[in-house]
Amino acid sequence: MLISDPLFQINAKTAIEIGYRPDFIIRANAAFINIDAIDAASEDLHLGKVFELSELNNKNLAINKQQIETSLREMQVTRGSLYPQVDLNADYTQIDYDGGIMELFPEGQARAGVSVNQMLYDDHKISNYRFTDRKYESAEYDGQTERLNILSEAGVAYYDYLLARSLYQIARSNLRLTEGNLNIAKMREEVGHSGKDEVYRWQAEVAGQKGILITSESSVEKQMVTLNQLMGINQDKGWRVEEIDVFKEEFFFLSTEIDNLFQSRNTYEKFKEYVIQFGLDSAPELKSIDKNIEGYDILLGQRKRSYFLPVVGFKFNYDNIFYNDPENSNTGNSFGSGGYYLGFDAKLPLFEGSSKIYDVKRQEAFLYELDRQKALINELLEKRLRNSFFSIESSYPNIMFRREAAENTNKNLDLVREKYVNGIVNITDLLVAQSANFVAEQAVAVAVHKFLMDMILLQRSIAFMEAEKSEEEKTQLLNDINDYINKN
Repeated sequence: MLISDPLFQINAKTAIEIGYRPDFIIRANAAFINIDAIDAASEDLHLGKVFELSELNNKNLAINKQQIETSLREMQVTRGSLYPQVDLNADYTQIDYDGGIMELFPEGQARAGVSVNQMLYDDHKISNYRFTDRKYESAEYDGQTERLNILSEAGVAYYDYLLARSLYQIARSNLRLTEGNLNIAKMREEVGHSGKDEVYRWQAEVAGQKGILITSESSVEKQMVTLNQLMGINQDKGWRVEEIDVFKEEFFFLSTEIDNLFQSRNTYEKFKEYVIQFGLDSAPELKSIDKNIEGYDILLGQRKRSYFLPVVGFKFNYDNIFYNDPENSNTGNSFGSGGYYLGFDAKLPLFEGSSKIYDVKRQEAFLYELDRQKALINELLEKRLRNSFFSIESSYPNIMFRREAAENTNKNLDLVREKYVNGIVNITDLLVAQSANFVAEQAVAVAVHKFLMDMILLQRSIAFMEAEKSEEEKTQLLNDINDYINKN
């Protein structure tokens, strides 16, 4: 097999050192030496770091955190109404007398005081506080949901980025192969085994492959921007990543090989059964709506109790006169005198039209709506879980078949290419063999990365993102799964 003979070569390490950046046309035409040096100045990136940066910088998560903070402050405001309410008051009165009543009231008087009100029992305020407390807890679970969504989206974007890079490398290899075939065609023409038409045909193929390569490189850049945006960092930042060897990579879930989970239909079905239930039990979406239901149930109870529960409070007032004009008036309130009031009060509204009745019915309607929402969310979560498994049941075995197809098309390409060199087959046979190999290699890359994306979506469905979990947490879940399988 002849080796490709590109028009020129570029030492990537030297190019970086001198600050040279080749344009798209040159990069499509050139062969790179030390191509790994292009990423040498970049940071390493792996799935765990993707999760870490996304949680730290993602703008949607930042907004959601502020929404949780707002809910917390609302709860604290309602809680504050349960504590003593203290007011300071002051007033000044000036009267312009015209008559004989001057001695009864001072012309000018200033007083200041303090009043304290403490709720002893107010079912409405207490219930409102308990309601906002549940709303705050619900907002926290909503935050967990948003966090899982962002991590899942970032994880899929990470594998999309790796896939784009893989497809770019496949496109580059196919271009180099096509350039090699062009050289072969030129040699065949020189020895009289073929005509100029084959050279033109291969030159057209080389030009087409260069276009595909540039498109592939653009796709890499686009996926990088998408990933960086989700991580909330500079969108043109490059990364050094560990490429996935699509022909040798072994896959794990909870530190065990995926093959072990597929060893028998019964084992897999038990595994799926446990994980689906685990996902429903762990779903923050259900926990959030449960807290909402608790909150509206509290309000409904309060509305029903409002018919017979009074509001009971304690009051204390103290006033002090610190200015009289004239000082010695006959009002009985001389300079420096003060007085206080201490008392308890209770209030029970007896009739407020029909508002109480309709308020109860409104809360009952809210609860019924939330119950229906919970049932729907439960259905949708189960649907998502089952679809995640169906995707894995398809994408994981598909890797094996795609690898087998690629291995055979590659062997076929080698044989056909050798025959083409020796003049046994024509250009069409080689073009068909090369095209089939190109498509098969792309299919392997897509199958592997599709499976990894499906695994991310499964982990999202069970609220267990493996890349951020400790070994103890993964081992515990795996042990629970094995115990369930063995007992059932």
